[in-house]
Amino acid sequence: MKEIKCEASNGTAYGHVPGHQYHDVDVTVTRSRKGVWTISVLETWGSAQGYDEEHGRRKVVIKDNDLHEACVRARTSAEEAGIETEYLEQSLTQASAESAEEAESAEDRSPLADVSTEALRAELAKRE
Repeated sequence: MKEIKCEASNGTAYGHVPGHQYHDVDVTVTRSRKGVWTISVLETWGSAQGYDEEHGRRKVVIKDNDLHEACVRARTSAEEAGIETEYLEQSLTQASAESAEEAESAEDRSPLADVSTEALRAELAKRE
């Protein structure tokens, strides 16, 4: 199975401009070679002073074998942790949609697409 990693970030417009306050929610959706989906939600906020001065953060990590179920659990856990739901929803839907598309296109490919040429040659040598 092909590894997948998709990221999305949403937050305050112009938040990272010096003199402004920023508030971001970053979502990373990954799938391991074994098919386990991991959704990581990170909310950060602070002020931009020519550099980002972080005032706080919240993080939630969810693992599941099903992407839809992982998204439902991530949404629930993030809301319980007090993560900004507007930015959460935007980031989560973007990252999960992109991940679903990548998973779908990976299924259309040959099962041998991710196997190295050396491994295929070794397998053929064993069978001769």
